[in-house]
Amino acid sequence: MPVSRLPLKTCLAAWLFGQTALLCAQPLQMREAIEQALQRQPSLSALEQAALAARESAVADAELPDPSLKLGVQNLPVTGTDSYDIGAVDMTMTTIGFSQEMVRADKREAAAARSRAEAERWSAAGVELALDIEQAVAMQWLQLYQAVQQQKLIAAIRKELQSEQSVLQQQLASSAASADAVFALQTMAAFTQDRLLKAQGQERIARAALARWLGPVPNAQLPDELPEMPAPPSLSALQRQLSEHPDVLVGRAVEKASRFEAELAAVSSQSDWSWEVMYGKRFQDRADLLTVQFSIDLPWRQAQRQDRRFAEKTALAEQARFGTEDIRQRLQAQLLEAWSAWEVASARVDNYETVLLPAAKAQVDTAGVGYRAARQSLAEIWKARRSLLEMQLEALDARVARALALVHLAHYHGGFSHVAN
Repeated sequence: MPVSRLPLKTCLAAWLFGQTALLCAQPLQMREAIEQALQRQPSLSALEQAALAARESAVADAELPDPSLKLGVQNLPVTGTDSYDIGAVDMTMTTIGFSQEMVRADKREAAAARSRAEAERWSAAGVELALDIEQAVAMQWLQLYQAVQQQKLIAAIRKELQSEQSVLQQQLASSAASADAVFALQTMAAFTQDRLLKAQGQERIARAALARWLGPVPNAQLPDELPEMPAPPSLSALQRQLSEHPDVLVGRAVEKASRFEAELAAVSSQSDWSWEVMYGKRFQDRADLLTVQFSIDLPWRQAQRQDRRFAEKTALAEQARFGTEDIRQRLQAQLLEAWSAWEVASARVDNYETVLLPAAKAQVDTAGVGYRAARQSLAEIWKARRSLLEMQLEALDARVARALALVHLAHYHGGFSHVAN
């Protein structure tokens, strides 16, 4: 994974104090993770090669089959006194000839069009896969970010509990605090430790998921803030763009290829023809012979073969059309779901940032003022601080939920080119 470097002085100082890996590598941004994932995925290159193969096939499909060169010996006696004597009988001759199959132009064009549609399909599938990779990496990056930030906040809550627990233990010795209060605090501390272990496990899972796309990222640091992700276009604009979504384009390309398959089956009942020219060399001063012949296909039992093939391909084309419509309906439902999630998460973030967090911070300030004025106990200050940290945890969940919803919505308007770190 490419590493961005800090200035030499900073890295030298970090080396002296044994912190080189931590200080000389900048945090892994979401955009950087997406770009690295796209660069190292062989599946994208595989789809590019599939599209190239289909385009090359289209050129070949439009051409006539290669001619055939024929060499042989005809009418050579193999029994009697003249067996294997090439000049013994009048009809023995060596031959050289050429033949060419004349496939109808509309058949060749239908086959070429089918291959071009296949190329479109693979190209659209490449765009579709790139979008899927972008979404997967962004979601896993956000899950890793959430787990890391949760650990910081939970560790702060644990630290507050440890400080309060230490004071209560002293008060218990002087009978200024009850054993029940100490036990309740110990239980709260143990529960907080469990939450921390859970967040650590989520971090490990998220790093393992990112390793699918980026390779091992056991020590990759993340920024402290979420990337700036602007609001999406309007819902009506996103719905209009669904018709050009890569998933729909893949379905249309499959549908188009199926239609050309049906067209190819339709023209296959029409006869092709071929020609052949052969020159025969005879011996013992006998006259040489020239043969020119033509052949034409005779479709037989069309109702049982060609017509059945055409009906099969027509049904498959209809199947592809229904499949494309199903894709469009699925995307429509997923878009509405993502839009609803974004609206709800945005409202929650706004509520936390404008009402709940300021109120929790004000409660901490009020508790501090009350303690200094001897109107409130130290325990009330700790309680207010823990409430603020818990509120910050909830606000973190809301911000990540909003970012995840934006990641889903980005899937419907061009991916993550608009994401700024």
